[in-house]
Amino acid sequence: MKKRRITALMIGMMLLVTGCGSKDAEKVTDYGSDKTDAISTEAGSTAGTETGSEAGSTEKAAGEKDRTPRNGSSLADQLGGTNLEYQADFQIGQTAAKLDVSYTVNDSPTLESYRLHTITEDRFHEDEIVKALFGDSAQEVKRKISASAGDSDKAVSACFDYYFNYKDGDPDLDNLPAEVESWADGEKAWLHTYEGKYNGVDSQLSICYLKDDHAFSMALGPKNWGEVIGRTETMNIMDMSKSGDGELYIQNAATSDYVVKKMSDISDQENHATISAADAKSKVEDFLETKLQIRVQNDGVSYSQYDAVYEASDANANGEEQGVGLLFYPVNALEGDGLAGAEINGYFLKISGLISNQPCHIGEFGGSDVRYNYGNIQVVNEDVAGFYLIISLDFEECISEQVAILPFETAMEVFQEAVQKDFDTTKLKGRDAQFRDAQIVYYPVASPEDADDLTYIPAWYFTVYSGDNAPIGEALMNAMDGSIIAINYVE
Repeated sequence: MKKRRITALMIGMMLLVTGCGSKDAEKVTDYGSDKTDAISTEAGSTAGTETGSEAGSTEKAAGEKDRTPRNGSSLADQLGGTNLEYQADFQIGQTAAKLDVSYTVNDSPTLESYRLHTITEDRFHEDEIVKALFGDSAQEVKRKISASAGDSDKAVSACFDYYFNYKDGDPDLDNLPAEVESWADGEKAWLHTYEGKYNGVDSQLSICYLKDDHAFSMALGPKNWGEVIGRTETMNIMDMSKSGDGELYIQNAATSDYVVKKMSDISDQENHATISAADAKSKVEDFLETKLQIRVQNDGVSYSQYDAVYEASDANANGEEQGVGLLFYPVNALEGDGLAGAEINGYFLKISGLISNQPCHIGEFGGSDVRYNYGNIQVVNEDVAGFYLIISLDFEECISEQVAILPFETAMEVFQEAVQKDFDTTKLKGRDAQFRDAQIVYYPVASPEDADDLTYIPAWYFTVYSGDNAPIGEALMNAMDGSIIAINYVE
């Protein structure tokens, strides 16, 4: 599945067979690339120079490196340090190559592995989900919708997302419509919209299935967010993540322009939420599984809207996470000074793109096998009030909380040997190869029997450049056994 940037969201293994909760290592060797043989120690590469003082690997007799995967108390412990560097010149056949790594570890006490499935159309039960949310009140919406006409901002965003990204034919970007179709059955995707009572509030649900990507875009929201907190005026919401400059940037749905308000306009407010942030997180996990039939990874529900951009949340005096608050504001308050009538009530959460604090591979280059879940969820009055999700994976089982991986220096040595078997030097057009931007990511490895039966494993990711710094592609190596999982080239 190729990477897609969802417009509405962007705008707004040598595996251990022990189950989660145990960290005893027992290796299973039937994962990884079937194209890479046992690692040869005679491949033609020069020894790399480790310049990071924290990195290291266990020495064997006569200076031979121990190439046994390592368990440890954290990822940094397994790799041999936190700030890791490695440089080496080597050969891929007759082609000169260079490995240049400077990597700061995103540390984690666990390094999990998962068995999961792609949510193909036959695994997605649309009628059951609509019934679970709206009950007998559900009705199909087969008309054009818009925020100005009183339709749900979530549903409208999802329908515009379909219009821009998945509708058959190219969208007319010079004449953007004021309203958008809410029901369509195209060759690349289908879009269905429903409305009904959700938790007693008039709401709408839009579901889009992406046929080529085997993924679902789903959005649920009230027609008026004010109803959710018992207010009669027209209201909208935004998250209270910290922007860093003390200002709130609120998009006016009617004009698409951003209105700047001061954080101080609402900073003296307490969150009116009736449950804790931790309980809200549990509510979301239960909602995903029971209502939407989706299971996510451990800590797959997060407090912050964006990874590594906004601070996730503060802790209170008892050391409990306060979460990211949900701000309700009257739409007419955008026109004046301040933010009169605004109220913080509930929590803004998200589906995390991280596993064990490591990013899932999102595929910048053609041919990448990209599958991931992400989105945002709002919790008010002890229940989910709305969401916008992109879902392609069901995390069926956590196989282990701690897989064993190769120490850093060993992994870099092994990569130089393994990449020679699979790299297509003709892509370089006579130029040298450079492997940079290394980091640990999670990558889905498909079962030989079923391409939708996956195992998510930790992998080393490298960006490949030619000698003149032109991007050539990406290489991914199994972090556990050093086999090449994939090399994807620029199309």
